[in-house]
Amino acid sequence: MSDAEIDHLTLKNYGWRMKAIQLKRADIERDLHLQSWLNQQAKATKETGQGKNKKSKPVFKNFQEFYDHEKRVKQIEGKKTAKDEKKARMAEAAKRVNQGA
Repeated sequence: MSDAEIDHLTLKNYGWRMKAIQLKRADIERDLHLQSWLNQQAKATKETGQGKNKKSKPVFKNFQEFYDHEKRVKQIEGKKTAKDEKKARMAEAAKRVNQGA
């Protein structure tokens, strides 16, 4: 982008460009996390059971548990996930209960 184009950039267009940059970075973060996931998936385990029944199991069941790309994009877009909304409802219910006590 040239200096002249920057001088004529509207605030709205600037906001769109910044959001595009953030989304691109989120995609890069996802790729980095995926690479990390693949690296650790080959060796990360946890012990379950006792004595002779000890077994090794993966720490994460799937990639989604390790990195939630959709959640990250929704954060950038300012949207709440269903999990966030559930937490907010639970916090509000706890607040009402505590105020009544």
